[in-house]
Amino acid sequence: MIKSFIISALLALFLTGCAHAPILGDTVKSEKLSDGIFTGEAKYSFDKAVVEVTIAGGKITKVKILKIRGTKSKKEVSKEIPKRIVDEQSTYVDGISGATTLSRTVMNAAHFAVQKSETQKTSSE
Repeated sequence: MIKSFIISALLALFLTGCAHAPILGDTVKSEKLSDGIFTGEAKYSFDKAVVEVTIAGGKITKVKILKIRGTKSKKEVSKEIPKRIVDEQSTYVDGISGATTLSRTVMNAAHFAVQKSETQKTSSE
């Protein structure tokens, strides 16, 4: 009885650790954006990202990672995901193979920053 409980608990713990962060991002709609610099933060499991997104002329012009904590491929994620977000004008881009959760965490942090730009635009109208 105890042995099966321990095995079940370990299996549940293992499967929970394998889940990926949800993707919240989407293509950016320039007419909704206010120019400025906005910060976003996202956490999932052991991964965390804080990013700064610069909006100019209704476009994402820069994504800078201020803080990143992850279990895999931090250097590659830090380099590639911000570039892809700017190039594709979307906070939903292809992630880095082997670092899916950290990639999505960075995308989600950028998404939250872009939402602040959208909120500012709505409140100023």
